[in-house]
Amino acid sequence: MSILPTRVRNSYDGIILFYYLSLIAPTYGNVRKCFLLLSCAIRILSDRSLCNEYLEDARLLLDTFVSYSASVFRKHFAVYNVHHLRHLPDDCKMSGECRTLNDFSSEVYESDLGRLKTWLRAPGRTITQVIARLLEREKNFTVNERYSSNLKDAVLKVPRDSGCSDGLCGEMYKKFKTDDFEIVASSGISNDNCCITKSGHIIIVENILKISEEVYFIGKRFLEESSFFDYPLQSSHLGIHKVKSLSVDISRWCVKSDICKKCVLLPIPDFQASDEKVRFLAGCYVAVPMQHMHNYVEE
Repeated sequence: MSILPTRVRNSYDGIILFYYLSLIAPTYGNVRKCFLLLSCAIRILSDRSLCNEYLEDARLLLDTFVSYSASVFRKHFAVYNVHHLRHLPDDCKMSGECRTLNDFSSEVYESDLGRLKTWLRAPGRTITQVIARLLEREKNFTVNERYSSNLKDAVLKVPRDSGCSDGLCGEMYKKFKTDDFEIVASSGISNDNCCITKSGHIIIVENILKISEEVYFIGKRFLEESSFFDYPLQSSHLGIHKVKSLSVDISRWCVKSDICKKCVLLPIPDFQASDEKVRFLAGCYVAVPMQHMHNYVEE
């Protein structure tokens, strides 16, 4: 069984799914609480900065999840694997310094296996094909403009005509890519051009500008930001925000000093819709930082 769908549901889709289910069927309220207890704890333990700050909170969340889930789903739910969740904080702290779940999770091997499979173009001679793709990848890095900073394998791709943006003049690009993520600049709202800054603001990237050795994201930010849920803690403490009202004015952010992570934008269901078809609130989203990736700049 692949762990990826479960991870996506726990970290992203489930936040909206269980919210919607709790609205249309109040009996799902306790189920949603169970999900949020587990989801928040796993998010804390999967993020290095959150793990350092909220490790003991994650322990409390997991203890509460194990005991509360037994009352919601009956005692037979609390099998060995569920009980073992209580020990995850100890596993993260085993070496003396705080590690994240990603540091000892086997999921990384599953992800790399999927990446290697995409490199194979024909049956047979798999090792030769993988080496060929690696050589092509290395050559491609010499052709593209590499962003020379402490970012991990950051590459600027799809150059645009050089010009000025937000009062700055330099080389313009459409894509900013690393091994962990890719930002695709565009004028609309999408999951490929949303980021969270180190100050906690959610922004939309409309252009990418390189001046000398610095790279800037040019775009707009959401003016209204609030927590999407308040149980078992304010979601904003985890970087999860309900956002709306995109600014009209253009701003700029230095990737090296201002940008934290890429975000996933999830539409919010409109429970007040008159028909049975699921509709979404216009211009209103939940911004969720991508969990299983490095920060743009290592702290």
